[in-house]
Amino acid sequence: MIPSLMPAVSEHLQRGKENAVNFAQSHLIDFLLWLLIVELTIETDETAQTQLNTYLANGPTEPIVFSAVPHTGHPDSLYVYKAIEQLSPATLNNLQFVSAKDTWQSRFSRLIARAVAGEPYLFDRQNLTVGSMRTQLEEMGQLLRPEEGTPRSLAIYPQGTRTLGAPVEDLPVSLARHNNVPLAVLNISGAEQVMPKVPEGQQASQVIQLLIRRLRLRRAEIKNHTHHVHIKLADFIPPELSRKEMKERFFASHDRTENKKSS
Repeated sequence: MIPSLMPAVSEHLQRGKENAVNFAQSHLIDFLLWLLIVELTIETDETAQTQLNTYLANGPTEPIVFSAVPHTGHPDSLYVYKAIEQLSPATLNNLQFVSAKDTWQSRFSRLIARAVAGEPYLFDRQNLTVGSMRTQLEEMGQLLRPEEGTPRSLAIYPQGTRTLGAPVEDLPVSLARHNNVPLAVLNISGAEQVMPKVPEGQQASQVIQLLIRRLRLRRAEIKNHTHHVHIKLADFIPPELSRKEMKERFFASHDRTENKKSS
């Protein structure tokens, strides 16, 4: 009897360990939002949430590609994490962010990012040849649909940069369709001034300045300095659609006309 119980006990302990990690991450992110003086609200399209719930009924570890626009600062991953925590909490155990490889040159950036969102998939945006693009798509596909082990869900910023007004690329569409994985579209609003993009060497001082600002503010002044950030699950696009249909819904659901592309 005892040997037969060992796998179940091991699985229970592992699940407890994962939940403990997520519990710590969640509270760290809450603290960072407090530090940044951000009031975050999360909304969902009713149809999209129903489709998401139906999909996850097949298994809480089923992979999803999350696409978030616009990408205006490093705190965007905090909003995406909290949104997924509310919309599909079991997904957090197997969530991996896709991050630009060149932004990980700074030790400070690596330290903060790993603490908040774990180890990302590092996308080499400075070497986008046809061959390297194919290789990276295949590597991300292996995360979504591994030959062995638990599939990962991926969170992607399809603009590929924190530059305001950058065009939305259709990488999430290709990734989702090629791997038969649904695409969840997240829209972020009100985040542009939370932590604007600065050169990599200035990020540590930017955080210190934010901390000092927070500590100097009186309780009565907080309200006037609060950033109201909103994130919404706008659409949940099934992979069985044609590529044209997926692209149309993908660009339309971001609801940002300046970023839309023709399909």
